[in-house]
Amino acid sequence: MANTLAPAAINHVMEGSAKAWSNFNGTGTVATRDSFNQSSLTDNGSADYTVAFTASLGNTNFCFNGTSSGDNGNYGYTFIQGQTIGQNEFVYATGSIRLATGYASATNSTATGVDAHQVNVVVLGDLA
Repeated sequence: MANTLAPAAINHVMEGSAKAWSNFNGTGTVATRDSFNQSSLTDNGSADYTVAFTASLGNTNFCFNGTSSGDNGNYGYTFIQGQTIGQNEFVYATGSIRLATGYASATNSTATGVDAHQVNVVVLGDLA
């Protein structure tokens, strides 16, 4: 018997698909490998990046997910950040997202900000 899928409702597709994503190199000369709805990538300093959207989101209540590479036995992490490294208040903007990368040590769980070789960002929400 053939496996067939029923067509998805338009609102399900529109609400459930990524509105922006980026795969970029965060070391040396920061560069985008591939992306969707990304107008620019900014290196704000060590472990600190801004991904700007071509089409803005409708509000700041969107969902963000990010991953980054880990080196030397450490595990990568990516998180949204405010205006400075280590600030606890997360800031979402309709036209961009600012994020930081780093690693947690496998031996003592200490978090350290560091540029990442592989950074992946996905944004879900409503377009303006």
